[in-house]
Amino acid sequence: MEYQPEARSRQQYLMRYLGVQRDDIVLDVGCGTGYFAGLITLEGCQRTIGCDLDEEALRIAKKLNRNLDFVQADGVHLPIRNSAVTKILCTEVLEHVLDDTGLATEFSRVLMSGGVLVCSSPNSSFVFHSKKSTHTSGGPELHVRAGYSPKSIVGLLAAAGFVAIDISYALPLLGTLLVEALERVYATLFGPLQSQSELARLENRPLFKVYRLIFPILMGLVTFPIPRNYGGSILVAKATKE
Repeated sequence: MEYQPEARSRQQYLMRYLGVQRDDIVLDVGCGTGYFAGLITLEGCQRTIGCDLDEEALRIAKKLNRNLDFVQADGVHLPIRNSAVTKILCTEVLEHVLDDTGLATEFSRVLMSGGVLVCSSPNSSFVFHSKKSTHTSGGPELHVRAGYSPKSIVGLLAAAGFVAIDISYALPLLGTLLVEALERVYATLFGPLQSQSELARLENRPLFKVYRLIFPILMGLVTFPIPRNYGGSILVAKATKE
């Protein structure tokens, strides 16, 4: 995940919005292989809990982050008591969940009063809809909706009891087109991505070593705001529980 441009492009917004403090208990819902959970822990919080349905992804997450807590569970039915966490991260998950209202309500249940939810999803109001926003393959990568507009995600979170909702955007148009091209190359070489855990198989391939060398240049292009004032294909929201 460290070398996935799409994830890195939203990382700065997610971490800034979370604003992790030493006494925070942070829940990462849909944690996948634990990339963001690891970053949260490096910020120095009291405890980080990762949650995902994908057993193989969690196996990798536990291997890479041995000091963190991970649990296999459905986000709509979290095995966590009421008001138990101070912050929740939910990145690129809402568009995969049929009952997004139930998921947002569950976030409100486990979050302390005044706690913060940070989430991201494809921006359905963006000028270009990439292949990523229309995944139709089965498994954890299946999208049940194309994403959210700023209005629809504010409505979803407000109905669950969240207030002070701020919106930012990641991955401008040039970056979106580049990520689209990379995803098409991946699909041609390895088939449609079924799960984030599949990316681990690329680690020791010679082609990946070359990719790592050009990655800094790629990231510069992916984050470059061309054209300006277009927003981005990833919507990032921060909301506070009443």
